[in-house]
Amino acid sequence: MGCRTALPGRPHPGPGRHRAAAGRGRGRRRRGARDAVLLTRLTQRLAVDLYDQLHSWIGGAIRRGIDAGEFTDCEADEVATLLMALSDGFGIRLMPDDPRIDLASAQEAI
Repeated sequence: MGCRTALPGRPHPGPGRHRAAAGRGRGRRRRGARDAVLLTRLTQRLAVDLYDQLHSWIGGAIRRGIDAGEFTDCEADEVATLLMALSDGFGIRLMPDDPRIDLASAQEAI
């Protein structure tokens, strides 16, 4: 009788050894779940940082517009927040091709 193989060219692990291999799989799943959590946290921090930078840029553009007399005096940071929320909302509706909104009307509204 020849050696049993789990995979071609690899010897069968023998009695009891399959449990150890299964345990390693659980460890990989735990590491995979932990890595997914870390990646989610990193992605969240990057998104928050990106929004902070974008908010600063928009707020600065509004302040420059106020200083140049192009915009009426307002709370630039509050308007920047509203403008970002409006842009995000239109973006979310445009991505799935919502038939009630198109790019031209979103741009006009913003």
